This record gives sequence, C-alpha cells and structure tokens, in this order.
Amino acid sequence: MFQLSEFNTISEEMLISLIKRDDLLMEEAVIWELVLKWGLSRYSYLSEDPKDPKSWSDEDVDEVKKILKNCLPLVRFSLLTSQQFYEKAHHYIVRFDPELDDKLLQFYLVPGTSDLYLSRQADINESKIITDSHTVSQILNQLSKVINNEISSYRDYYDSRSHNNYDLKLLLRGSRHGFTPKVFHELCDNRPSTVTIIKVKGKDEILGGYNAGEWKSKNGYGSSKSFIFSLKSTSYGINVSPVEYNERALNYGINYGPSFGLSDLIISGHNFKYGGKCYCKMDDYKVHIRNTENNFSIEDYEVFQVIKK
Repeated sequence: MFQLSEFNTISEEMLISLIKRDDLLMEEAVIWELVLKWGLSRYSYLSEDPKDPKSWSDEDVDEVKKILKNCLPLVRFSLLTSQQFYEKAHHYIVRFDPELDDKLLQFYLVPGTSDLYLSRQADINESKIITDSHTVSQILNQLSKVINNEISSYRDYYDSRSHNNYDLKLLLRGSRHGFTPKVFHELCDNRPSTVTIIKVKGKDEILGGYNAGEWKSKNGYGSSKSFIFSLKSTSYGINVSPVEYNERALNYGINYGPSFGLSDLIISGHNFKYGGKCYCKMDDYKVHIRNTENNFSIEDYEVFQVIKK
C-alpha cells in the first residue's frame, strides 16, 4: 500500500490502520516521510517551503499539526537513527510537539534513560540471515545454557527435546539501518544481553557471538560470559567457541561493530559491507570459528537483544 502512487488519497482511517501494524517491514524513516507527505497534501495553503518547517508561520504549524494529530503518536521515531531523526524529523517535531522532541533528544543523547524504544513486533525472533527455525532454536538453546552457567555444555550439540527460555528482539539489521560503526553504537550500546548474527559476503558462512554485558563506544575491553559461533547457511551444524580469557571477552571501539576478543571476531571499518576489514584470528576464545584468517566484508548482519520469556 505504501508504494502506490495514490497513497496521498487514502483516508485517515486507512492510514492509521496501516501505521498501527506491528508487521510493517519498512524503515521507520520511510513511514514518517510518507505520513508527513500525506499530511502536507491535505493542506494547500502552506506559503513556505514544506521542507523547511522553521520558516512556517504559526498558523501553518497549527493546521498541519491538526491534520497529523491522530497519526503522529503512531510513528515510532525512536527507531530512526540519530542522523535520520535530525535530518528528517527533528525540525518538524520540535514545532508540532516540543515535549516529544525533547524526549527523543534525550533518547538519542543519553542512551538508557528513556522508555521510548518500541520495536515493530514482526522483528522479534525473526532473523533474515538464519531462516531455518531449527538453527535459530539451536542458538537460543545455547544461550539458555550459557546464561544458566552450564559452561561445561558450551560445545555440545543440542537435544531436540530441550526448550528455549529466551526470545530475540531486533535492535539492528544492516540492510535496513546501515553498516557503519556509528549506527551500531546508536542502536546497540548500553543494551544488555545481545546476540549478533553475521552473513559473510561471498561465502556460505554465518558468524556470530553472544554478549551477556553491554556494548560501549569507548576504546578498550570488557568482560562477559560470552561465546562466538559459526555455521554454514546450508547445514544444521553449529561450531561454538566459549571465551577463555574473560578480561578480553569484548573489544570496544568507536570504529568497531560488535567485536569479540583481541582478534577472535572483529567487525571493523567505516562501512562493514565494503573494504574487507573484518577478520577472525583465534586469541581469547577457545577454538577457531573459521578455517581461514583472511579478512572479509559483511553481506548483512543483525543484532538482537535476548529477552527472558
């Protein structure tokens, strides 16, 4: 529906029914742009540039605000990156609803102090990289073992009779949100218990890792009950490597994505999709998760927060 050229002609009731849905597989920035476009199409008296709300008269602001009053609360602005928010939404929201704008600025500038984050539920426990439900179940079962301190079971394969105690909530998907370190830190820093899933570009390889702690932007290392893993996208087998030197379980850096150990799984570069600056070299985890130490780029990656059921 959102791709139809007749979008601006749909009723407010239809628009609300669409943007209330939890299964919209579309960037929130695009949803906001379409909602704004819909609203502006209903006010033909705007005397100034519609792309420059700072120049609008108070009357213009009031009229557009009235048109959007039932739609604005349904847009999940906290799903925008900070750059998207500033470039596409901030200058409108600060005039429509200064209190909401202040809350959103707090959300972006002081992570963890706001409860605005509201995902679209279709993202929960749904990986676009690992599509086989049995393999997802294996990873979740492994998480259950680690979180429950069953360290001796790290490298066991999974019993089909076991049950998952956790769900996954998507925080970031590269193909949706971007592949830069900045986006990673904006969406994933200070969120406890995350699992990362990575598709290696040009290879039948999936890599990943679990962090029981939180990601940080500052350079340095962090300790965590964590593990890294690898699997082939065409098979069920999963190779799990537990951390051996806990003080370097996590590798923090402003130019890094989710990285583990001194060099065990490093996601690096200005854009993880290009440049081939990611690599795996065994150091602080117990076993190799790749059979090569060659650098690689990422086709796509996801970071999920692990939520106890």
